Amino acid sequence: MVLAGALAVSLAVAVSATVVVASTGSREGKADRDAVNAFASAHPPASVDNALERAAATRELPERLVQRLASPTLGGQLQVEGGTPRQQALVRAIAAGLPVGDLVSVGIAGPPGGFREAPELQEYGETWLTITAAEPAGDPHAGIRALWAVELLAGAFRDASFLEGMPAILGRTILYRRQDGSTERRGDGVIAVPRAQPFDPASSSVMEARVAARLAALEDVVSFRLSFPTPMNVAVVADLTLSSPEEFLDKHGNALFDATVGDASSLEGALVKLYDSGGKLVRASAYAPRTGMGFGWSEPGLRMPVTGRIPTTPPLHE
Repeated sequence: MVLAGALAVSLAVAVSATVVVASTGSREGKADRDAVNAFASAHPPASVDNALERAAATRELPERLVQRLASPTLGGQLQVEGGTPRQQALVRAIAAGLPVGDLVSVGIAGPPGGFREAPELQEYGETWLTITAAEPAGDPHAGIRALWAVELLAGAFRDASFLEGMPAILGRTILYRRQDGSTERRGDGVIAVPRAQPFDPASSSVMEARVAARLAALEDVVSFRLSFPTPMNVAVVADLTLSSPEEFLDKHGNALFDATVGDASSLEGALVKLYDSGGKLVRASAYAPRTGMGFGWSEPGLRMPVTGRIPTTPPLHE
């Protein structure tokens, strides 16, 4: 993707159809923020509500996913077992929009014993995914992104299967492969949300302008880095360096997604990571609307807000 010239921020190209934008809080960063706001003013986004209405009326795979399905080599590093060739191709096409290395393998088979569909609860089908995520090297808390990627893949495959008339996906098993080679079973669960809900169909560049302008207006944000995975629609990863994480959380902790990336329930997914001025991760929150899963982590001892939670902010499972 090529950024419009008015958006004067530094650009680095990342893997797997992910775009990364970085901005600093220095004097040059102030100019960047002015450019971000100028870009957003010159390119006002269409109403999200109208966009969702159009997406609901369309009820088809996003064009980016259709194009990936026509390129069988995409997602080739992911091991996929079971299912039909078409199902395997769909898994790989979705995975091609996620960061390389977060996922190890996907198995497509029947559900474990005791799981069966319950249409009255939005639980459909007799097909089950077993997805193995990889523990990243280095950062002990970076696994949150890998587990979030599991949810993005499972939800996108469930909805895409529904749109394509493939066997319905009942749920998923999550496995987590540690750096030492051991594997942990992180749980089995059905997916009980309405299938193929409409999500914001905005492009990465439009989403980038919206989120960057929102972050540029937050006085506690010293710098930020954005990336946009695209399993189906556009998800947002925001890495924020803060002058004072506790003050930021006092202001925005009960509506973290709303303050930083917008209404997370209308996005493909959201992952927000907060760092202190020394570069230490102090909080991470993730949400995957297609599976309804939200989870996160906080640095022990970090002061957290105690007031009520905005509904669009998902619950956390520490």
